[in-house]
Amino acid sequence: QFTSIFCLTVMSVDRYLAVVHPIKSAKWRRPRTAKLINVAVWGVSLVVIMPIMIYAGVQQNHGRSSCTIIWPGESGAWYTGFIIYTFILGFLVPLTIICLCYLFIIIKVKSSGIRVGSSKRKKSEKKVTRMVSIVVAVFIFCWLPFYIFNVSSVSVLIVPTPVLKGMFDFVVVLSYANSCANPIL
Repeated sequence: QFTSIFCLTVMSVDRYLAVVHPIKSAKWRRPRTAKLINVAVWGVSLVVIMPIMIYAGVQQNHGRSSCTIIWPGESGAWYTGFIIYTFILGFLVPLTIICLCYLFIIIKVKSSGIRVGSSKRKKSEKKVTRMVSIVVAVFIFCWLPFYIFNVSSVSVLIVPTPVLKGMFDFVVVLSYANSCANPIL
C-alpha cells in the first residue's frame, strides 16, 4: 500500500519539476537520482509499516486462527492511533502532495499559454500526465472506501453484522485490486 502511493507521489513531484521548473530540475532528473529515490521510497515504506511487522501475530478465536495485529496494552487506543497514522501517512499527505503538484502544473501551463515546444513533446507530456492521472484516480477509487471504513470504525460505534463484514471484505479486496490494476494501467 505505502510503496504504491509513495511511488505515485514521487511521479507527481517529478512531473511538477519537469513542467514548472524544467531548467532547475534538469540536474536532479537523472537515472542515478531516480534509482536513489526509488530505494528511498522502499526504505520509507518499510519504516512506515514497522508497527505491522512488530505486532503482527496469530490470534485464536472460537477455535479459528487468524492473522492480525496484536497491540500491547490498551488495544483500542493503539488501534485508533494506527488507523489515524496509516490514513495520514499512507493516504492524506501523499494525496495532498499529488493534488498540489497537479494544481501547480495546471497553473503553470495556463499562465504560460501555448508557447511550449514541439507538438510531439506536448503530446508525449500530455499522455504521461493522463496516465498518471488515471493511476491516481484508480488509486483513490480503490483505497478511499477502505479508509472511509477504517476511520469510521474508530469514530463511530459499529455493530458487526454479516452485511458489514461483507462490505469490509469488499473494500479490502478493492484496495488490493489497486496493486493488480497498476501494472495494467
